[in-house]
Amino acid sequence: MLADNRTSNPLLETEHGLSILLETARHRVLLDTGASDLFIRNADRLGIDLDEVDYVFISHGHADHAGGLRHFLNINSKARIIVSPDALTGEYFSKRRFLHSITTTWPHLPQERMLLISQTCEIDEGLHVIGGFHLLDGQESDDELFALGTRLKEKYPQTQFYTSHCTGDRAFQRLKSVMGPQLNTFI
Repeated sequence: MLADNRTSNPLLETEHGLSILLETARHRVLLDTGASDLFIRNADRLGIDLDEVDYVFISHGHADHAGGLRHFLNINSKARIIVSPDALTGEYFSKRRFLHSITTTWPHLPQERMLLISQTCEIDEGLHVIGGFHLLDGQESDDELFALGTRLKEKYPQTQFYTSHCTGDRAFQRLKSVMGPQLNTFI
């Protein structure tokens, strides 16, 4: 976890944003870039070289998930950027506290580094891209969360799901009651 609103590591700073480094035997994937360059500073504190990242997956066009992309592009010249065309063109607003834009300002994205996707697909051997949890904590009913948890558990029985700040505490607890050990959080 390189950026989130919470951390259990006293070395790391927090922000309302998300950035997670996922490492496999073959790939280094950065899931989102947070709202600023904080994920880079936290990576430095952890001794992580972001120049070694192969892919950046931007989950959606909110500023707290893609706002740090321009900073990433300054330090990494090779990673492919995986994003939905809808994220690049959408406009997003939040009603929390007051109506305001949460649309990211996209940096120049070199065409040769872009992987535009609009559905689940295999990017490389063993690397699949699926949707995420973006729930409005307090907006979904218990019945809606129960139905979602049941559907995920039945359709993807072998999948381990991980979630973070976009799910919200109440929604996470309700989904966890249905999905059990199949649902985890990064914190």
